[in-house]
Amino acid sequence: MQGFKFQASPRAGSLMLALLEEALRDKPRPQALLAVPLHPRRARQRGFDQARWLAERLSARLDIPLVGAQRRRDTPSQRGLDRKRRRGNLRAAFRVETALPSEVALLDDVMTTGATLDALARACHQAGAERVEAWAVARTPFSKPGALLACLISRLNQERRMETSIHPFARLEPARVVAAVESLGFWLPGEPFALNSYENRVYLVHDDERRRWVVKFYRPGRWSDAQIQEEHDFLAELEAADVAVAAPWRDEQGVSLHRAEGFRFALYPQLPGQAPELENPAHLFALGEVIGAMHAVGESGRFAHRRTLNLDDMLAEACDGVLSSPWLNQRQRRAYTRVTDSLRSALVDRGWAPERSIRVHGDCHLGNMLGRDEAFGLVDFDDCLMAPAVQDIWMLLTGQEEGEWQMQLSEVIEGYEQHRDFDRSELALIEPLRAFRLIRHSAWLVARWEDPAFPVAFPWLADAGYWDDHIRQLEQQRRVLDAAVSGQA
Repeated sequence: MQGFKFQASPRAGSLMLALLEEALRDKPRPQALLAVPLHPRRARQRGFDQARWLAERLSARLDIPLVGAQRRRDTPSQRGLDRKRRRGNLRAAFRVETALPSEVALLDDVMTTGATLDALARACHQAGAERVEAWAVARTPFSKPGALLACLISRLNQERRMETSIHPFARLEPARVVAAVESLGFWLPGEPFALNSYENRVYLVHDDERRRWVVKFYRPGRWSDAQIQEEHDFLAELEAADVAVAAPWRDEQGVSLHRAEGFRFALYPQLPGQAPELENPAHLFALGEVIGAMHAVGESGRFAHRRTLNLDDMLAEACDGVLSSPWLNQRQRRAYTRVTDSLRSALVDRGWAPERSIRVHGDCHLGNMLGRDEAFGLVDFDDCLMAPAVQDIWMLLTGQEEGEWQMQLSEVIEGYEQHRDFDRSELALIEPLRAFRLIRHSAWLVARWEDPAFPVAFPWLADAGYWDDHIRQLEQQRRVLDAAVSGQA
């Protein structure tokens, strides 16, 4: 490890890479991979970025898109610091400007206390990731035997809380999933495989004809039957227009929303493939094309039951949810109220006329786009709603430099306009929509805390450091909005 990290030994690096690849061989693949970044000054001094070296090669071997993160400041070395001082050293040290998919992995060469990976994970959650895994070649041993015991006790307590949970999803053991699907006339010879999903519960199954299906159990109380049916009908409309989506299976009576033991569920044919690469012009063109085809259908009708994106009302709802939670202290409540009030005031003047809203996917991030080569499809329309077309486009524009951003926009719009004209005035809505997503994401975590999966997956929500970082990010976004207004003037 010393030879690899400080002497850039290619032999040592190849060994590390082989060990990583072997350890990850049977693990489910995340939708994106991020290397723990060095500050540019530190990288120049060392002449070698070991985590980036590993990540670039692992990304290619495992076919996982590589996404960049930035180190905001050149923090002092972590060597010799205890856990508390390491965490303070890294507060707000990282920035991820790319809109991330729901499942990502972080890669570092050595993990000591986990403070560096924890700080980068916070930045990933701020950028939209729901589940963040930490991958490291090696781990520094616990310096105190009690630390390992404390870690084990914490994990046991988490598992015990889940076992005693009365949340409805706690009853969805494999036998119930199989029984629900087989009640529709299918026979499943194997066990269901749980896919990473938090809002609903989603499983991959295969039937006796070797067909692969994705079964989605809807979160109780979130959507009405009418709202779910509009999702299904929109998908059927898109499928009939040859748009690449997975429409739900229907029985002989045309029913797509089914029930079993108090759960509502639907069965979708699996749409195979990998997430696209947003640095690849051909992928961007293909994504623009499928989104444009979807919107061409979407503008031909309107939802009667699903929501219309309304910044003011939906932000008020999100902010009220956060402020009514126990997670913020008094200082943070004042700061959060001040910055969200300022953002909401700024966004009032950046709305749009209702007639500009069309039926859209609503959550077009990397995890909801799958395909191979230059053909991609869209999955998970759970958040479809009425909104401006740019709602489905802005998260594809991840470029850090103006030239890269313009290239992405050009390719996406060129593909999009194979099917429908894009109103370029909607580009002014990108930063307001980004602010909207930042606020709504933290509010979503607060609202779902009673689900036992959330405290396990997002334990940092109860950490004051997360809310300090979140407030700083909102303040930064307010400055971005102000700068955009100044530029237009």
